[in-house]
Amino acid sequence: MNDFKDVMSQRTDEELIIIITEDRLKYQPVAIEAAKKEVEKRKIDPQKINKSQEKFEQKSSIKESVKSNTTSFQNRIVNQVIDLIAIGILIQILSLLISSLFKPTGDLFLLTFIISYFGYYIFMEYKYQQTLGKFYTKTKVVKFNGDKPKFINIVGRTFLRTIPYDIISYFIDGKLFHDTNSKTIVINLSEK
Repeated sequence: MNDFKDVMSQRTDEELIIIITEDRLKYQPVAIEAAKKEVEKRKIDPQKINKSQEKFEQKSSIKESVKSNTTSFQNRIVNQVIDLIAIGILIQILSLLISSLFKPTGDLFLLTFIISYFGYYIFMEYKYQQTLGKFYTKTKVVKFNGDKPKFINIVGRTFLRTIPYDIISYFIDGKLFHDTNSKTIVINLSEK
């Protein structure tokens, strides 16, 4: 207990408050007890602790709401099929435009595919949080905390989607690799 007492005595007031509220599950019970005693010793305002606890509970509630609203795997499959059709149409349109300007080659087709695939997902998910498939299934992409994903989340999500392990990951742990590693999730839109 003395080791924890020494450690907690070196923490700031803010760190102690976080330890006994938000991070309490990350510490051993004796460490939490030492942190509480240090809080009492310093006479830290209980309202600060209550505010921290309320903030933590609100964040937890939002995360739980997002998690419980995760869309089904069937919706994910429908999204994928619709999106691949949309990308195929986009490739055809771009191919026609490019072939009218340049002599068609395999490299040009590959470039058209890459631009279409990455451009479609990055533009649609960043701008609207939805692709055409997600519009159809009434779902959208959000960060784990429910916020709109940042550009880097969407770019990462799009690149990770191309890894063959992505779909296999769902059958291993029930989560898609491109969701987990970009810290995003696809949820159902709330009915209004």
